[in-house]
Amino acid sequence: VLEKEAQLHEAKVRAQMEAQQAAFEQMRMKLAGEETLMGQKMEVKRREFLFMQNAEKKAEDDLRRQRLKDEAKAREDLKELKKQLNMSQEEMKKAETRKAEEQARTAELMIRMKE
Repeated sequence: VLEKEAQLHEAKVRAQMEAQQAAFEQMRMKLAGEETLMGQKMEVKRREFLFMQNAEKKAEDDLRRQRLKDEAKAREDLKELKKQLNMSQEEMKKAETRKAEEQARTAELMIRMKE
């Protein structure tokens, strides 16, 4: 009877230890799964950060390119305005010359008429 009780007690202890081992293994697997999930979440966050960083860099590059284009356009516009100003000044000089020539001819005619 004592031997049977000892065997029964030993079987209970063994079953209890196996149950504890299984619970421990289950907990270890759960923690490993959570660790993997956390790693995946961290990777997603890292990729989101890199995406935002690249988007910011692209936006800055686009703004810089646009600013350079705008500056080049402004330089071209300024050249064109200077060219038009020079042409206007030349036309004004020509008009003044024509007017002076006309006045000189008128004066000549007046002088001849008085003679």
